[in-house]
Amino acid sequence: MPLLSQKEVLNLKLSSIPLKQLKEFARNLGINGIDSATEIIKKVLEKGIKEDKVNKFIKQKYNERIEKRRKVISDDNLKKELKKSQNFFLGCGSRAVRPENTN
Repeated sequence: MPLLSQKEVLNLKLSSIPLKQLKEFARNLGINGIDSATEIIKKVLEKGIKEDKVNKFIKQKYNERIEKRRKVISDDNLKKELKKSQNFFLGCGSRAVRPENTN
């Protein structure tokens, strides 16, 4: 048995989207005029959308962010810069990762 229901997973995914983008997603679904993330998520869940729509939206926004970053620094140059560091932190954890241990 899964730890979370599909509705709970969908709620977590929707909760991870910044409010500005969540409003955009809601508008795409025909949900307008709501300013609260909680209320938007509630309406989206009531609408019964499929998880793949949320996944596609999140992936689209991620790809837009990567393209924006690539205009500033290429993937190869970013990797070179990271390898110059002695230690760096990935994510929220407090464990330092040495560049030679990353790929």
